[in-house]
Amino acid sequence: MNTSKNHRLLVIHVVATFVMIGVIWLVQLVHYPLMGFVEEARFSEFERSHRERIIWIVAPAMLIEGATGAWLSTSMPNDWRRGLVRFGLVLLGVIWISTLFIQIPLHDALQTNFLASDLDRLVATNWIRTIAWSLRGALCVYLLVSINEKFGLCQPKRNANKN
Repeated sequence: MNTSKNHRLLVIHVVATFVMIGVIWLVQLVHYPLMGFVEEARFSEFERSHRERIIWIVAPAMLIEGATGAWLSTSMPNDWRRGLVRFGLVLLGVIWISTLFIQIPLHDALQTNFLASDLDRLVATNWIRTIAWSLRGALCVYLLVSINEKFGLCQPKRNANKN
């Protein structure tokens, strides 16, 4: 195992995951609920603008998270670390499936015709992604801390020239 390369990839993976955790909690607790205050006559325009703007944040983070997760799932030693990474990828699969088959269709429906029931479903079903990303974050932190402890990657180097 190339510990240094895997460690760098894991750090990138953790950063991408935590970007998405921040985004999903902000969306879940603030942004989606506030959508209910947008005038119906302007909701379609609001929804289109929301999608055009948020894609610049979520697409890169989700792609980096997926790519680094896939790489780590094959490059980690075939032990508990690889198992944790793969479980994290299962959670990521849940997130992507939920996004593609629940949240995107609800956003499409809301952009076409605002219905309060669709917005309520969007808020309710988004908990799938919120919980899954939060669990992924916990797994990532556990994996990062465990690897750092095992390989001493965060321990200060001692100066050999000191007396």
